[in-house]
Amino acid sequence: MAVSRRLVHHASFISAPDCVSSPHRRVRIELQMYDVEPDPFAGSDRFAIIRRIGQGGMGVVYEAYDHVREMTVAVKTIRGGDATALYRFKREFRSLSNITHRNLATLYELFADSTPWFFTMELVSGVTFLEHVRPSSTVDYTRLSAALAELATGLSELHARKKLHRDIKPSNVLVEAGGRVVVLDFGLVMDLEESSLGSFPERDLLGTLSYMAPEQVAGEELTEATDWYGVGGLLFQALTGRLPFEGEPRAIIDAKLSHDGPSPRHVNPDTPEPLERICVGLLRRDPDERASAREMLEGLGPRPLLLASSPRPL
Repeated sequence: MAVSRRLVHHASFISAPDCVSSPHRRVRIELQMYDVEPDPFAGSDRFAIIRRIGQGGMGVVYEAYDHVREMTVAVKTIRGGDATALYRFKREFRSLSNITHRNLATLYELFADSTPWFFTMELVSGVTFLEHVRPSSTVDYTRLSAALAELATGLSELHARKKLHRDIKPSNVLVEAGGRVVVLDFGLVMDLEESSLGSFPERDLLGTLSYMAPEQVAGEELTEATDWYGVGGLLFQALTGRLPFEGEPRAIIDAKLSHDGPSPRHVNPDTPEPLERICVGLLRRDPDERASAREMLEGLGPRPLLLASSPRPL
């Protein structure tokens, strides 16, 4: 769940009520709508609840003061206690609790002996990736290049730890006032080893359809390239103000399974050539042909661009 003083959003997914054929199996992808009235969390002796930031399909995120750490944190609770929800909640925490990186939200502690279960994490104050790079009706290419480089760096670290995010989208990537980019909401995180069909732990495929890679839609093996496709969808939207594939869910699925993503220059002719090349490369239908993190960073140019990530004061 993305945590921000201005935004919290979670959309577990996902797609259309049709069956998508795969050479290996048939996968039913369903659109899940949540009307969440979560159980209230009143805090504890240690945690003083300041306010509820937002809610989603799994639970609620609060801003709270941690009297032990003597700092403000985000508290993410889980609604309900079915086995699947608890498994995902524990996996989210355990997968990221030992990873510390500038561009990944830091998780602190898991509390499984309380009702409801909850864990604490870094409270990130910022705006979404799209709000940052499109502060008006047009894109700020300097901000975009710098933010994209930071996003690539953070996601590369996650992949180096053999994890997949599986839900890269604008609301799960926040940018602080100083320009720091932070990837959040690891509710769908999975080990790369689990992505093989023989060990995949969940029958339903989860994510957000607009940013899902074709292999994710089709129920095939997932790799790092799956997350990079989501980055491509985010980049296309940043450059054009539109998604690469639009329409009814069934039409989007068919298009993803049949075609590479379009060039952003079809919508925005002023797109700089390096950004167009990166975007087109990330939206390749075949994951083996998709642009890699290294190709992204090389295409973005010198690392000092990061210093120009935002003109706003620290």
